[in-house]
Amino acid sequence: MYQGLGWDIFNWPAEPEVLIYCCNPKVALEPQPAIAITPSVSLVKASWVHKTGSTCGFGAYVAFIPEKKIGIVLLANKNYPYGDRINAAYTILSALQ
Repeated sequence: MYQGLGWDIFNWPAEPEVLIYCCNPKVALEPQPAIAITPSVSLVKASWVHKTGSTCGFGAYVAFIPEKKIGIVLLANKNYPYGDRINAAYTILSALQ
């Protein structure tokens, strides 16, 4: 996983279990080891880029695959678990390929 400006970036294809694990509060909210990428590399077009978010009971999830030129935005009036949001988006985007 790479991170940039708050987005999590995974090489594609990525397994939904990995995407869900990396959004786990223990992983997302606690310090994780960082490894410098030297020399720096550009975003791989074959990647899954995503961001979860929630506030005051509302939930959101954004994911896109630059290489496929597809993406999805999920907005809910309920704070669904991250895993449910990721699985829904993954299922929809997989069907669109």
